[in-house]
Amino acid sequence: MFKPMPGPLPYPVESLGVTAGGAVRSIANKCQVPVALAAQSILTRISLACQAHANVRLPFGQDRSISLFLVSIAASGDRKTTSDNEALRAVRRKEKELDQQRDKDLEKYNIDLAAWEATQSVIKRKFDGLDSAKAELEELGPRPI
Repeated sequence: MFKPMPGPLPYPVESLGVTAGGAVRSIANKCQVPVALAAQSILTRISLACQAHANVRLPFGQDRSISLFLVSIAASGDRKTTSDNEALRAVRRKEKELDQQRDKDLEKYNIDLAAWEATQSVIKRKFDGLDSAKAELEELGPRPI
């Protein structure tokens, strides 16, 4: 007969540091999930936040994303999604801010573009000679970006 397997060791939350460890403890407490599940939710969000800022150079010189690929194994109803949603709350808030700013920027761009196109059209219609039109178009500047 084999000896029974020992139970799992407690998740080393302290190794995540003050900020991430605190987030893990908060999610585990609020969502009533195991600390390891909350930690996985936080680690995936940390990976998401870091991907835009760094890559890993492999031994033969290839650059790769610093992505983590993680799988949560738990029964349906064990609040995996609840834990992930809680960890994603700040990301969703930032996405909403960026969406709103994009909408404002796009509206301003469309106004700038319409004004530029109207001015360009006026310059082309009143054509007073090549040098005059060229000077006015240069003064108008390039199409808005």
